[in-house]
Amino acid sequence: MRNTWAFFLFFSLSGIALAIETPDYQIIDTLPDSVEVRKYAGATIASTTVASGIRESGNIGFRRLAGYIFGDNELNKKIKMTAPVMQQRKSEESYEVVFFLPRDLSAPPRPSNRDVLIKDINMEVAVLAYKGGWKVKTYEENLETLKSRLAENEKWKISGDPIWARYDPPWMPSFLRSNEIMLPVVRR
Repeated sequence: MRNTWAFFLFFSLSGIALAIETPDYQIIDTLPDSVEVRKYAGATIASTTVASGIRESGNIGFRRLAGYIFGDNELNKKIKMTAPVMQQRKSEESYEVVFFLPRDLSAPPRPSNRDVLIKDINMEVAVLAYKGGWKVKTYEENLETLKSRLAENEKWKISGDPIWARYDPPWMPSFLRSNEIMLPVVRR
């Protein structure tokens, strides 16, 4: 039993088990307490907007986007999974869920589901990384921490709604999951 846990932990912590592509970004500033300001430029995403609360919209949106990358597209083409899966409030009653598409996918196939959109994004965001599960309360606590750290700085101000970025699959033990809170920012 001890060897089984050691094997599992080695591969989980080493990144070998999850060799999943993540988007390129440039760190354009670092703030106290491990907050990074990042620029994501020219990334292509698949997105869907779901009219529901934060928990349910994440589940529905994930399934829609998973359908797209598993072949629910004009070419019936399977597309590699990437990380993170991002979620952002779009209105009081809806959230956008996003998958980044692989960099080597030069011409993404058109989605069969009209609720899935393909687009390019450019964004500058302040980012606070944290480990732990996907409880909304944990997300909200980390969001408040990031907001307070941004309120204390003189260079950046919040310019949009928060983004919840989740990197790991649901079978990953919650204490090992990597998450980020991102807040769109502009220079003061």
